Amino acid sequence: GEPQKGDDGTKDGNSTTDSGMNNSDWTLEYIEVPEPPSDLIEVCSETNTLHVSGKFQCSASCRFSECCYKNSCYYFEFDEHAEIGKNNRKNCKLYTPLCDVIYGKMPPIP
Repeated sequence: GEPQKGDDGTKDGNSTTDSGMNNSDWTLEYIEVPEPPSDLIEVCSETNTLHVSGKFQCSASCRFSECCYKNSCYYFEFDEHAEIGKNNRKNCKLYTPLCDVIYGKMPPIP
């Protein structure tokens, strides 16, 4: 069908015309992944995450890296967002393996 006018570029539209990629999880957002909080190593330690409260703390600290684990971060370095791409590649690596307890294994960063 015809794309509705004014409906392009919306994030919540359920269109599957994501440039031919049918994986619905694949949304590229210019999220900047910050450096991990300085206490990440403590809050995501094995002893801390054995407790529900600790796992909750860890999850809260790791949420900044969610796109790293979903492979939906912006990693490109050839346009006006190149700086974001570069930082995301660097910072995503700093969340693994500590946040793997929340999200599972991080996919390889391109």
